[in-house]
Amino acid sequence: AVLGSRPVGPSARNHVIQRPRTFPPPKMLSRSSTDRRHAAALVSRRGRLVLVSLAALALVALAGLRATAFGVNVRMSVKPDRRDDFLEAIRKHQKATLDNEPLSVEYLFGQDAKDENVFHVHEHYKGKEGHDMHLEASHLKEWQAFKDSDPFSEPPEYNRFLVTELPKDDKLSWEKRYVVNSKYSVKPEERELFLMCIGCMQRDSKTEFKELEWLFGEDLTEPNTFIFHEQYVGKDGYDDHKKEKHYGVWERFVGDKERFTKAPEVSFFTEG
Repeated sequence: AVLGSRPVGPSARNHVIQRPRTFPPPKMLSRSSTDRRHAAALVSRRGRLVLVSLAALALVALAGLRATAFGVNVRMSVKPDRRDDFLEAIRKHQKATLDNEPLSVEYLFGQDAKDENVFHVHEHYKGKEGHDMHLEASHLKEWQAFKDSDPFSEPPEYNRFLVTELPKDDKLSWEKRYVVNSKYSVKPEERELFLMCIGCMQRDSKTEFKELEWLFGEDLTEPNTFIFHEQYVGKDGYDDHKKEKHYGVWERFVGDKERFTKAPEVSFFTEG
């Protein structure tokens, strides 16, 4: 079974992974041409219709699912001599959150792939109501007491966002999940094209055998800043993801620094 998430039904995780039908990835979304009309001409009529539909769906999702899906990504830098205390406290907090909060969907954490004293967290709730209930939960007092004991070398960084969908409950991980948390701040004039690219990436990533989750949403306090959370079956699953054609399209898109107001922030970790 997958740790850090709430199973739904006695056999929810025994379902066969369904692969949705996918279209070939678009040939645009890189700045091989600065003229949008020329870029659009690179895509077939059918492809353009798909892109427009995906952009519309992404915009509808961002506007319409605010009451049903709420995510939090956290980055914590722990003092080396408090590392063991931190692991004990967060595991207890994780268990209490999933066991006692009916609107909690996921709570997982893990050590940064490069720094053993940096940890990342992903929390997922059924709507803002679920997150508000989490903040009022009695067990939060113990976690807050730990945070007040000066365990961090710098203040934790929180990104709260409205998630475009809830995690699927029919995808099974047979090893620890490899996770990517990321943050992209896009220029206002690039927003529409960015959402098109996200729509294609999210759609096609769901066809991957070892893909578990590919979620995103707009940050609650920073307009045009988008927060992402991806999960794969082990690091091999992520390595396979990078070999896909749709990943290449995404890489070309985000590789253009002129699209963003600041450099993207990407973190990797294996669930603890």
